[in-house]
Amino acid sequence: MAVTNDTKHQRAIGAVLDQFGQRGIYLAVRTVSGSYRLHTAGQKIRIRVFGRFSGDWQTDDWRRDVSDQTYDVVVLVDFTNPAPVLFIVPGQEWRDGLEARAVRDRDSKHQAITLDRVAQWLYRWDVLDSVAG
Repeated sequence: MAVTNDTKHQRAIGAVLDQFGQRGIYLAVRTVSGSYRLHTAGQKIRIRVFGRFSGDWQTDDWRRDVSDQTYDVVVLVDFTNPAPVLFIVPGQEWRDGLEARAVRDRDSKHQAITLDRVAQWLYRWDVLDSVAG
């Protein structure tokens, strides 16, 4: 049986729920325009999740994502390691990065997100505090 994109998204969300829960941060899953969002119970931080199982992370529509204000933090889950690894990126940094690297002269709305673009955000739990305050 083939693994669907929805299954991949659910695995990424599960990894985030697990690792956040280990830190005492409990999340509720919501959907916004067909995309999953996680909300913290106490701080009301809106989280968007991306997962990668090989290659780079991908946005399916960078133009929409640049103007999307429905999240405060992006969590990228890397499943290419034996255990999932999290990169916790402030939402505005994410949107600014998409805008800065946008290729406007082509039809594709996809944008690859390479590891070197997000390496500085490895397990940056402090991002949650910075967007909450």
